[in-house]
Amino acid sequence: MAPDMDLQRIRTRLIDNIRSHKPDSAKALCFLASLDPDGFWPDIDYVSPDPIHYPGRDHWTRLHAIALALETPSLSESAPDALPRMLRSIDYWLKHRFTSPNWWFNEISIPLAVLDLALLLDHHLEADRLKRLAVVFDQSAIGKTGQNFNWLATVALKRGVLECDPGRVEIAAAALHSVIVMGEGEGIQTDGSFHQHGACLYNVGYGSQFLEDTTLNALLLHGTRFAYAPWHITMLANLLLDGSALMMRGRAVDPGSAGRGISRANIAVNYDVVARRLLTIGTDRDEDLRVFLLCQAGEEPVRPRNKMFPRSDFMVHHRPGFYASARGYSALTINTDWPCNGEGLRSHSMGEGACFIMRSGAEYHPILPLWDWQHVPGTTVRQDNDYHPDRLRRQGESWFLGGASDGLHGAMGFRLIRAGLMAHKSWFFLDDRIICLGAGISDSAPEPVHTTLEQCRRNGVVLIGNEPREDVESDVVPCGRVWHNGMAWYVHEGSPLLIRHGMRRGRWSDINRGQSADEIAAPMLSLWFDHGSCPQDERYAYTVFPEC
Repeated sequence: MAPDMDLQRIRTRLIDNIRSHKPDSAKALCFLASLDPDGFWPDIDYVSPDPIHYPGRDHWTRLHAIALALETPSLSESAPDALPRMLRSIDYWLKHRFTSPNWWFNEISIPLAVLDLALLLDHHLEADRLKRLAVVFDQSAIGKTGQNFNWLATVALKRGVLECDPGRVEIAAAALHSVIVMGEGEGIQTDGSFHQHGACLYNVGYGSQFLEDTTLNALLLHGTRFAYAPWHITMLANLLLDGSALMMRGRAVDPGSAGRGISRANIAVNYDVVARRLLTIGTDRDEDLRVFLLCQAGEEPVRPRNKMFPRSDFMVHHRPGFYASARGYSALTINTDWPCNGEGLRSHSMGEGACFIMRSGAEYHPILPLWDWQHVPGTTVRQDNDYHPDRLRRQGESWFLGGASDGLHGAMGFRLIRAGLMAHKSWFFLDDRIICLGAGISDSAPEPVHTTLEQCRRNGVVLIGNEPREDVESDVVPCGRVWHNGMAWYVHEGSPLLIRHGMRRGRWSDINRGQSADEIAAPMLSLWFDHGSCPQDERYAYTVFPEC
């Protein structure tokens, strides 16, 4: 039978992509030195009950590092027995068939890792061992929704390539094509937002991984009979340019667009790579992609833009000097994700009118463990310190939420209803200012209700009126004017405005059980209205000048 040239082309591209990561011979030798003769690493807990960071995954990460360095001179000279020891290590896993308590590792993460390793070893894997590896791949089957569907179809694609099975590749490619669709379910929305786990905004995390994985698969299949259609590629470019890329300032992502992923210290997106892949394939938006890359490199100023995402109850506003957003949730959307795997433990208030304003991009994410999570910027929240996981994720109770945008300026408003607390909140995004209004703030609970103007890393002096203010735990702002880091807040009407600024301490593990328990500290600034206990028809009005 003649060789299938399309399969050979995809296989070569896959292996080239895996090998694009630079081998680290020193690390590979270190892993080999600690590898037991029977094929396991003594420091790995293969039967760990940890669902967040399953240690058994490290078995394959280490084998991958060794395989990358297998043909380097230092490894071939210092460890000539590296290959047979690797094969023995593969056999050790197959003998014991370890599994994680988290389905994602068993069905997605580990099969993908094993497939990449098998493709790296290529001709070193004899038919019998390759056949026995199928037990790992059989744990995965195409299904589920959104990015999880995409991952599972990618497992099927790589397996088909590894096993030289064009039928499996054809089925996997059709599945990968099918997920690039706009509809009422999870995945790409008609406005350029991305949903996962229901109507939950997730352009960062699941959505960014969707873009990275799908554009890589599109590049692998490009020019073959399994290729994505041109309109698939256009949809991916639109998702990037008219959706995900609008939810960030420079390299910093909007905290409200990442679901529970915002509680990860290393959250990042690789949209530059996504844009370059799309340019390699070719789209009808190539010029926009080039401008995006220039903006990311700082060689072009950010273009003024405003956009409402009605499918996600979210508005973004861009100017050369700043980024701003407003987010609510209605009866059609969900405020945030579940605290799956111990992540996002305090994200209860992310949909209560969050309004993030970024100039440098360092205002929020590096210091999220230091936040008071009932003072998320922009939100109106009852101060009950209730972080029970069962009361974290919720669908909105109000049908009133909407926005209007002419592409440069915008307005958004919604009626907040949560467990008896009610408020009308609105934002008006103009060229040099954001006007923020609140009315009808009412609650029958005894705990005070606060509306937060800002909670960010303090950068330099804080002025009250024209006077610098020293560190303070909590104090009233008598004049209603605050200046900090090139931004100014002017209060026109409202309850007493309070300020707190000074050094704060916290741990990433406070908001994500899988993160570091090491203490971090940074100077912080918080501004909020105190509407008091059992407020009735309280209101506020203030203007933010992000550049002054």
